[in-house]
Amino acid sequence: MILIDSSAWIEYFEGSKQGVIVKGYIEKNQDVLTPSIVLAELSIKAAKEKLDFNEHLNFIKSQSMIIGLNDEIIKNIGVIYLKQRKIKSGFGIVDSIVYATSSIKKSMLITKDQDFEGLDNVEILK
Repeated sequence: MILIDSSAWIEYFEGSKQGVIVKGYIEKNQDVLTPSIVLAELSIKAAKEKLDFNEHLNFIKSQSMIIGLNDEIIKNIGVIYLKQRKIKSGFGIVDSIVYATSSIKKSMLITKDQDFEGLDNVEILK
């Protein structure tokens, strides 16, 4: 099972070298997850760049299960946030939500975000 974060989806849609790696993960895994907060981040990026997000949103929804917040994830966000902020000042609330979701769902987090470096079950695209 894999969980794809915003940076990895961006690479995928841009067709970069890292995006090709993400495409391979999507094609090889039946269980692809995307946190709903990632959709919010991607929507903001699309709005900033004046892009139509509908096609990308529909594609993500067709290729992955969208995961919202639940009690178990919520209870872990604060713990992860406080622990990681001591290590990396750039580790934010969205990072905490994404990592908590990945941890609870026991999935491999696919990301380009270096803030996740050193955490378990994370594949950082290079």
